[in-house]
Amino acid sequence: MQSNIKQLLATILPAAKDWKGYLLRNWRNLVGPLHKKMTIEKIGDGVVVFGVHDSCWMQELYLLSPLLLKAVNKNLDHPYVKQVRFKRAKRKATRSERPTYAAPKKVAPLRPPTKQEQDALKAVKDEELRIALDAFRARCHRET
Repeated sequence: MQSNIKQLLATILPAAKDWKGYLLRNWRNLVGPLHKKMTIEKIGDGVVVFGVHDSCWMQELYLLSPLLLKAVNKNLDHPYVKQVRFKRAKRKATRSERPTYAAPKKVAPLRPPTKQEQDALKAVKDEELRIALDAFRARCHRET
């Protein structure tokens, strides 16, 4: 699908005169490995808006924006881009990043209280407290 869109863009947009099309087609080569951290969101008159997937990277790229601007304009025949802007963008999850749903954990069967635990529970006079302590005992045995 990606190669089909590239071919379509190549036929619609003339390569030599359209700097915006050139920027879109050669984006990965222009910025190198940074293409994994950001995408082109919008190209306007002299302004390119980049969508950044991580706020930490947004700060880093903002500080590097003069170098990024220079790198983009260096590959164009004229310095068309006057300003770069950044905005937070969602990254599409790849198949390996999509959440997998695990089967619910099996709950251990409830272990009846030992004789010592039964005697300790019987010694508690407050019924609410006795029920809470028994539930706590059961939960502790399930977690171990």
